[in-house]
Amino acid sequence: MAGNIFSDLPFLQTIQSPKLINPKKSIKGPLTFYTIKNPQKGSGVMCIEFVFKINYLGILHKNSLIPYFSNQLLNSGSFNHNELEISQKLQSFGAHIKFETNRMYSVISIYFISNQIKPVLSLISDFILSPTYPAKVIKDRVDNEKKEFLINIERLSIQSRLLIKKTLYGEGHPYGRAIIASNFDNIKSEDLIDFHTDVYNNDNLEIIISGDLSEDILDVVSIYFSKINAPSANYISKEKHVFDNNKNILLPPFNDAEYIYVGQDNALQTAFRIAKILPGPDHIDFFALRILVAIFGGYFGSRLMTNIREEKGYTYGIGAYLIIEENYSELHIVTEVGEKYTKLVVDEIIKEMEKLKNQEMSNEELEKVKAYLLGSLLHSCDGIFNQAILFRNLKKHNSSFQYIDLFTDEIRSINTAKIKQLANKYFNVDSFSFVACGPPERKLW
Repeated sequence: MAGNIFSDLPFLQTIQSPKLINPKKSIKGPLTFYTIKNPQKGSGVMCIEFVFKINYLGILHKNSLIPYFSNQLLNSGSFNHNELEISQKLQSFGAHIKFETNRMYSVISIYFISNQIKPVLSLISDFILSPTYPAKVIKDRVDNEKKEFLINIERLSIQSRLLIKKTLYGEGHPYGRAIIASNFDNIKSEDLIDFHTDVYNNDNLEIIISGDLSEDILDVVSIYFSKINAPSANYISKEKHVFDNNKNILLPPFNDAEYIYVGQDNALQTAFRIAKILPGPDHIDFFALRILVAIFGGYFGSRLMTNIREEKGYTYGIGAYLIIEENYSELHIVTEVGEKYTKLVVDEIIKEMEKLKNQEMSNEELEKVKAYLLGSLLHSCDGIFNQAILFRNLKKHNSSFQYIDLFTDEIRSINTAKIKQLANKYFNVDSFSFVACGPPERKLW
């Protein structure tokens, strides 16, 4: 008798919730630590992330490039080493360093073999705590980035991205202010030193350590970073002043919806940005909204991709995503299309919104999206270092790993009726701002 033809197929099982290692919080002297220790013997690699909350001094700074360059150029020189020496020493230690700056945080992440911890910490504490920002290095780096900016600003996709921010927030809001070329001309070494003095102090620093950690890891790090400057009265008064004077413009509602088209000579394509402000992580609808956005345009099998790319071939790619802030989120729909498809794509985007509002989706489609989202969550939590990055990103909007549990619960429980209800609540076309940059003769609205 023939054997079972299915006997050699792999076993299929439901995607389970991610297994997360909750960071251990410790306070040692002036320093706050979060440690995520590899439960199994690994490769000996570890990561330390220094997370400085730059707060409202960064958001409301008259030149938004100052917070960026103050972080990016920390390793341009210290009192003990110049830029080349820092780079060569990091290479000799086998260390990899990254600098990230966003609206509220500056992050320095360094990956290295744990047996190199003392020389690595000795070096990086030197330039993180006492950077000199040499004038010649600063000028060369800023000039190079200005040249890159002037090239990029000609791209329609960049123009539309900057314009949608201005449209969402208005010119009076710090998030609505676009970077202009003259911002690069006004950056001096003294400005970076002043900003570093104001912001890089212990009340703003949290240290996240992950990987293969020794038992005395906190003692070792404290040796090099406990000498960090204490917050000055000047910093505290500045912080309070800028926040108190501007707190009303930092929370929604912001601008009313607008329709803006910018024509550019010789443009062959149109870059779209369609966006609106949505609730943030504390809102009862937030996790369900993340699922709705995924269905609409958040993965390769989404409504927008299936219709506009796969079936009609109007564009190589189109998508929708959320930018999550502490108290709200931004929904963006983004694509670039050829001139002759411009109006057709706008019409199809609106049609897909209306379909979600008027027609209940199939259970089969919803289950596919659920599987994708659960798989993405598992991927984002795969490994100690990914979990540390996830934890750090969640802290930006005052969340913890409970966020993952709540999101997982919503994914498993949501039904097609709720998706339709949410679409009707949030997908009112008149509430979206439409921005497009393309050929001058095109008029879309």
